[in-house]
Amino acid sequence: MLTTVVHAANRATYGDLADHLGAFVGADRVPQVAGGLRVVAGSLTLNPGSGSCVRDWRDWRMLLDCPSADPWWGYPPLRTLAPIPDGRGWRLHANPKHQPDRIVEFNRADLSVALGAVERDLHGALDRVCGWVRDRELGWLVPYVAASFARLVGLDPAVAPWPAYRPRFEVACMAPYFGDGWIRLHAGMPDADVAWAVARVLTDNGIGADGGLSGVQSRLNTGPPTRPDLGGGITVGIDGARLHPECCCSVRDWRSLAAALDVTDLDLWWGHGPTMHLRSSQAGPVAVVDAHGIPRAEITRQGLRDAMAGIEQDLRGATLRVRTWLNTHAAATDAAAIAEIFPEAVGIDWDRG
Repeated sequence: MLTTVVHAANRATYGDLADHLGAFVGADRVPQVAGGLRVVAGSLTLNPGSGSCVRDWRDWRMLLDCPSADPWWGYPPLRTLAPIPDGRGWRLHANPKHQPDRIVEFNRADLSVALGAVERDLHGALDRVCGWVRDRELGWLVPYVAASFARLVGLDPAVAPWPAYRPRFEVACMAPYFGDGWIRLHAGMPDADVAWAVARVLTDNGIGADGGLSGVQSRLNTGPPTRPDLGGGITVGIDGARLHPECCCSVRDWRSLAAALDVTDLDLWWGHGPTMHLRSSQAGPVAVVDAHGIPRAEITRQGLRDAMAGIEQDLRGATLRVRTWLNTHAAATDAAAIAEIFPEAVGIDWDRG
């Protein structure tokens, strides 16, 4: 009987699962899980030697095509594998002394059935691992864990392909008060969202929103902002999840991405302690990478250009919506003062139309 075994050293607890999954995904080569194929024959159990890893079980399939193949099974204690001279199968010697009680013989049918059982065991382990992740309310991680686990243990990548989600790019500002969420900026903003966006732009430019909209013009004249700002930025929707910027990001920063689309190697972050960044090399597709280093989605350069054009259109619609709202909620002079700084705060040239 053949089974796979994971060495005990890999049973340690490693803190946050997502962080380590991100490190795995970002590795230049497939990390190894120490272990490998275990051979059980009656009361005899032969474990793989050091240097063997779980996915090496696939090497044993070579014997089905080439009986003289020598699959990797780790370093000493020494084991030798050789075809039986009459072609009946193979003889596995557990040590160089060829002691009779340390010899296992098996034929092609035995090997084929045993490797099939090993593969089924690994499929079962994959299901168990995914269930463990799901039970810990980390459902969004399941497809990433499944793809990584399949790669680690040598299952066909088609069993659990890496998720290929299409990202949805939008732009939002932070609510006026920490912890109140994000306000998407677009032409269809409800009055409540417009009011919050206006309050945020006043707060971010040193005016303060506690006093309402009355007297905003005089306060702006007293201390006009050098560069109008609005805390927020690009958000990315991926399979029901939403990745957003962190602190010290501005809505107008979308322009830095729009300007970098022709850069060969792209690596843009969103604020301090970011929840995401965009990464691309050799002018290839752009990956949306989360805070754990996990590529959550991918988009072509042209797709990203189209998304930035959509964001600019949304910001123009939001600017018009803010102006319309101000005309009915603020005195004409105060409305004009806010309307003047809002386009620059969101990074659009309003006069260009």
